[in-house]
Amino acid sequence: ANTVYYLLEAWEANPKVFTKVLSSSELPDLLDEAYHGLNYLMKVYPSPDCFVIQVGNHLDHDQPLRLPEDDVLDGKRPALCAISPVHMGLTAAALAKGASVFRVIGRENDSERFISKALSIYERALKPDALTTAAFERDETNDFYHDNTLKDNMALGAVELFKTTNDSSWLTKALSYGVTEGNWIGWTTYNWSVNNALGKYDSASILKAKKELDHFIGNMDPLWGTPLDYTWGSLLGWCGAGAAAGETFRTNGDNRCRELHLKMVDYLFGRNNWGYSFLASTRLDNTIRHIYNTIYQLTDKFPQGAVALGPADRKNHDAMRQYFGTPPVSVSNSFQTSKAVYYDWNKDFVTSETVTMSQSYAIWLLALASDTLNHALPDSSVPVFRENDIEIDSIVKLPIDDFDWYLYSDNADGGNSIARWNDTTFRSVYLEPREGAVDLYAGFCITLPTKYQNMSGYDGVIIHGLFETGANVRVDICMKSVTDYDYHGKSIIGNGTEPKTLFFKDISQQGFGKNMAFSSTKIPQINFNYFSTVKPTTIRIDSIQLIRFKNHSSKTAKPFITIRNHNIQWKRINRQFIWNGAEPAVFRIQDMLGRQLWRKMLKPGEAVILPKFPGYQILTGPGGMVVDRWIDHNL
Repeated sequence: ANTVYYLLEAWEANPKVFTKVLSSSELPDLLDEAYHGLNYLMKVYPSPDCFVIQVGNHLDHDQPLRLPEDDVLDGKRPALCAISPVHMGLTAAALAKGASVFRVIGRENDSERFISKALSIYERALKPDALTTAAFERDETNDFYHDNTLKDNMALGAVELFKTTNDSSWLTKALSYGVTEGNWIGWTTYNWSVNNALGKYDSASILKAKKELDHFIGNMDPLWGTPLDYTWGSLLGWCGAGAAAGETFRTNGDNRCRELHLKMVDYLFGRNNWGYSFLASTRLDNTIRHIYNTIYQLTDKFPQGAVALGPADRKNHDAMRQYFGTPPVSVSNSFQTSKAVYYDWNKDFVTSETVTMSQSYAIWLLALASDTLNHALPDSSVPVFRENDIEIDSIVKLPIDDFDWYLYSDNADGGNSIARWNDTTFRSVYLEPREGAVDLYAGFCITLPTKYQNMSGYDGVIIHGLFETGANVRVDICMKSVTDYDYHGKSIIGNGTEPKTLFFKDISQQGFGKNMAFSSTKIPQINFNYFSTVKPTTIRIDSIQLIRFKNHSSKTAKPFITIRNHNIQWKRINRQFIWNGAEPAVFRIQDMLGRQLWRKMLKPGEAVILPKFPGYQILTGPGGMVVDRWIDHNL
């Protein structure tokens, strides 16, 4: 309800800025998203004595990383219900605002649906048996979504009902709650939104809204302009305060409000301690990259448009480190202070999580900062993310056929999971976690002889083989000094034979063991773990390569083997490639992440001049076999 409300607030503030690029309906993207949320809210009040305040519970926090299609709780989540005015007032506000917006754009049927449901929800919340305190889930670790004030929520619902129905009784009801000025803007605090909306009809309310903004302006940091203290989710509140200031500047022209609004826009885009744009965008060199979000963690896709929760107070952050471990070394660490920290790290749910509320507050902030006179043009030309276009200094292939391979599963712990070699080759493993043990697992490891265990001269590994499409596999680069099995690694999502790259700077512990900084000086094994009970999987490992970037500080590592540059069927002489196979074959050039750069069908005896691309490249031929590898400057 919070997200929908402020998406619609952004639309009302500046509808000309929102275009249709991703929407599959006739609606602009923002309204298409809001419409989805409104229709969800239409379902939360199915009968007079049932209002759903939350779907799911603490069990969601116990699930491993997985994509939505592998969600084992799908269809099994509880719907927690209560006649809770805290939730019902805010839901009525969102639906009433939705009714108003959709009426303006000519969607009368939708408008009628939304206002009818808003009225029924709000009227039920007014009955004597409604709760007088907030309902919420109490977990052993913390309370989930506990909003302990209902006056602001109910007043917001009433004023939006008045604005949509023009029934003055709702205005009277909204004023009756006597909402005072607040000192915060966030998902539990709607004082400013209430008083700003009532201010058009009540002089006392507009004074309270002004007093709240005076509080924010008076607290502005002299350097960055931040209007509220550091906390968990700082940026959400700062964007909200900045947007409120932008709305107020439009109304009364107070330049102090304009300064706060624009300083929060600047802060969002990088005018802060760390120089980061907390809005992820490939248009910006200083963008954050590593959002705490399962899908982005598993797919390695760039989180285009994601807004981080932002800097946190050090006390809160340090208390939570027991759950996510020690952040990796970063140049931004020099800019942490005794009061505030930020880590662009996808394990850090305090600073790097993105939530729908933070998105909507940032959109509201930016809508108010955008051109209001001209319609924005639809633009889908988002630049490709270039972080991994790194110049490679050397590639070393590990002789894995000479290493020992071992299978393991939870059988030793009383489990029923299966790990076995496939009949075709010992490099191929069948894994099937089954219910039985408390912690399900099946996997295998490749052990490295002592002479190959020091990887300090390298920056990561590339794994070639087969990871079945959609399979969620955790790869651990195991330090010898870790004795509790909480190794450093990363979960990857299979995509057939696409090579998988793990940079050492991106791997981390799971958090159940002792926190340890990663060191690649002693790596006795590499583990491949599979936990999903949704379906079994097969993993095949063809080769593992160590990679080193050109700017790597250590130059001590030596190649273990060299790579041939021709055989009886093909030959490469500088840029000329000749195919001498018996049949026509398709050849592709891929980058180090497996992305296709070039493709061509060659006939027997045909020669071609290979095109030039930056960095490390792989040439594949018939059946996807690796034909050759090179670094472009060596061609």
